[in-house]
Amino acid sequence: MADKIYLDYDQEELNRQYNQATLVSDLSPYQERGKAATEKARASLRCEIDIAYGDGPDERLDVYRPDADGCPMVIYTHGGAWRGAVKDT
Repeated sequence: MADKIYLDYDQEELNRQYNQATLVSDLSPYQERGKAATEKARASLRCEIDIAYGDGPDERLDVYRPDADGCPMVIYTHGGAWRGAVKDT
């Protein structure tokens, strides 16, 4: 029996839980909706793309701003499990 490393999960089950592709039968509708939303945002907002926050090639972020100055800002930081998508979508 494998050692439990987090709650009731052994390493294999924890890895499976981090892979969202195993949790739904078809990811494509979610991926397509996300890509369309990104394209719409890039077409309708002021965008600053690939701003470096570190030295690594994956340490980049995008900033989407409304056309008007002085608007409130929401900062969203994804917490992990980037396995099936990229920042650009």
